Amino acid sequence: MPLGTYIALDAINGAGKTTQVKRLYERAIATMPVDKVVLTREPTSVTAYGKEIRERLNSRTLLPPREMAMLFALDRASHMRDLVRPAVEDGALVIGDRCIASSMAYQGAAISGRFDHGSWHSQSSIETAIQWVRHLHVDIPMVDPDITVILDMSTSDAMKRLEKRRADSGLALDQQEVDMQLALTACAVYRRISLWMPRVITVSAMGTTSHVEISVRAAMLQRVEANRDHRPSLEMIIPMLTS
Repeated sequence: MPLGTYIALDAINGAGKTTQVKRLYERAIATMPVDKVVLTREPTSVTAYGKEIRERLNSRTLLPPREMAMLFALDRASHMRDLVRPAVEDGALVIGDRCIASSMAYQGAAISGRFDHGSWHSQSSIETAIQWVRHLHVDIPMVDPDITVILDMSTSDAMKRLEKRRADSGLALDQQEVDMQLALTACAVYRRISLWMPRVITVSAMGTTSHVEISVRAAMLQRVEANRDHRPSLEMIIPMLTS
């Protein structure tokens, strides 16, 4: 059976990532058999590790950065083993809301931690932190996304969106969402994520939801066209990108 395809979207909080994930999923189930499309997210809500992560983020009672990174890695290990790998091996399209890029950006930022006024305090500190996060995944049966879409937005614009969401919904923001310093560093990591991850494309998250959706699909289609000779499994997503 031909392998399926794994696509992940990632971004700083407030960039509209989850909205774009849902848009892609809706297009996918409109153009493919529903049982061949899997929508998922990290951290998960099904493992004990994922549940603890979400509880700690929402209650703002985080463990030290390296311990949080370990929780994310343990949750991802279960996620890869129990859902992503079996689905891809079964020929499905997996659409993920966050992936290892998120740990590299957020946990790497929390561990290393300093980015102010457009420059690193220590380039080596962030690279060391990211390598440490990556090393946590050495023994995990990882499935690297065939395409990782990074939605790019400035930290100030993302924070404005988060504040509007809080005001509109009445729901409190979690620990990662309120930490401006963490967001600044994570944003800087996302903008350089291709140094550490393969098959990454970056799309501006500025503009209307529909405008960003069109940009995401166009960028993904361009990547598929450029790689269809040696990654034929990517052809399965062409209908959802062109419909």
